[in-house]
Amino acid sequence: MSESEAKNGAEDKAKIAALYARVSTDNQDLNRQEDKLIDWATSHGYDYTLFSEKVSSIRERPQFETIMENVEEYDVIAVTKIDRFGRSIQDILEKVQLIKDEGAEFVAIDQPINTDDELLGDLTLKMMALFAEFERKMIRKRLEEGYREALAQDRVGRPSKLDEAEGDEIERMYEKGASYKFLANHYDVSVSTIYRVLKSRGAVGSDGG
Repeated sequence: MSESEAKNGAEDKAKIAALYARVSTDNQDLNRQEDKLIDWATSHGYDYTLFSEKVSSIRERPQFETIMENVEEYDVIAVTKIDRFGRSIQDILEKVQLIKDEGAEFVAIDQPINTDDELLGDLTLKMMALFAEFERKMIRKRLEEGYREALAQDRVGRPSKLDEAEGDEIERMYEKGASYKFLANHYDVSVSTIYRVLKSRGAVGSDGG
C-alpha cells in the first residue's frame, strides 16, 4: 500500500463519538437527550456509542465513569448541556483537560461549546462553567438564608424517622435546588430534621453550607 493510499484510508476511517445522556429521576425522560445526541452524531458523520443513565446523585454515574475510563477509544465526547457533564467549574475543566490529553474533543451540542474550535471553544467552555458555578453559589446562598428564616419559625414535625429512601430523595431534591422549608413541608418534618438528614450525608457542611 502506498503512502497516499494509507493516508486516504486513515482519512476515510469513521470517527467515533461517545454520547452521554443523564437524568436524575425515573420520571424524567432520557429519550429527548438520546435522540438529539444521535441526530448530532449521524449528521456529523460519527459512528457512536450511546451511554445513558438515571442517577439521583452526580457522584454515582457508572456509565459516565465507563466513558472516562476509556476516553482514548473515542474522538469526541458529546453531551446535550454542560450540566450533564460535571458539577463544579474545577470538576468540568479537569475532565475536559483529561479528554483533550487523550487526543479527543468535548462538545455540548445545545451550547456553543466545542473544544475543537480553538478560537472560541475553550473560552466559551470556561465562561459557561464559571457562570454555572456562580449560579449554584447564589442558589445555595438563598437556600441558607431560607434555612435560617425557617429555623427561626421551626415547628414540630412528625415523630416518625425518615427512612433511607426518603433520605436519598431529600438529598437529590436539595442538590436540584429545593429549599429546607420546601423539603420540611413536603415530608411533614421540621426544618432541623431536614438539615440533620443532609448533614449526615455530607450534603451540607457544619456551617450549613
